[in-house]
Amino acid sequence: MDLTTLIGIVLGGALIVWGIKPENMGNFIDSSSVAIVVGGTLAAVVASYPLRLLMDIPKHMLVLMRGKNTAFQSW
Repeated sequence: MDLTTLIGIVLGGALIVWGIKPENMGNFIDSSSVAIVVGGTLAAVVASYPLRLLMDIPKHMLVLMRGKNTAFQSW
């Protein structure tokens, strides 16, 4: 995994927890709320893209986690 990806994920999570305050974290964790947010996000992604692009997501996640250098085309 690329170091900057890991730093970004950890820093983002830490800032969210810090903003909520750890003693109040129980007020923000609810299984039905998590299901609505995660399920709604996945449904929106599936509805927004064709299946052929969605099938490429695992390949892109592997590239993200492995941290390979990829040559991108400049616009």
